[in-house]
Amino acid sequence: MEKFIEILLGDIYIQSFIIGLILAAFLIKLSRRTNLNEPPLVYYRFPFIGHTWSYLKDCDNMETFSLYVFGQIMTIVGKETTHEVLRKDQDFSFREGFRMQIPMHLIFEHPKLDEENVKMVRDFVAGKLKHLISRLQKNIINAIDLYIGECVGKFLSLHFKFLMQD
Repeated sequence: MEKFIEILLGDIYIQSFIIGLILAAFLIKLSRRTNLNEPPLVYYRFPFIGHTWSYLKDCDNMETFSLYVFGQIMTIVGKETTHEVLRKDQDFSFREGFRMQIPMHLIFEHPKLDEENVKMVRDFVAGKLKHLISRLQKNIINAIDLYIGECVGKFLSLHFKFLMQD
């Protein structure tokens, strides 16, 4: 055994190889760490239940977190930040994610939904949203008055009387 260690320490090529292996292992370990701008990774010790246990212990701090599942890192976004992710369609495409998870283009013959048409409708609806909401509220009030009666007017007058008392 002493002779073997003496050979290892005496040969420069073997020393270089061992140092290279240690350096490569260290670099691989560093590259697998999450960056500072990424959500925290939920670690687990037990398969299948490990993520659940880690999440239950620290669920208040994990609005957005990452899971290591089947060799991939999946990022889970909570309900408070979902709208921010879906709004940034340059970085995240809900349509592409849906197409990957549910391949409708392989199931049906013509499930095409044109990307430009969707963006055009989104821009049109977003621009006219205040006008559409006011028209919708007006139509709902008219329908309630027509089919139910004058309950909206009575409710509004009671509401204003309550506000005036304060």
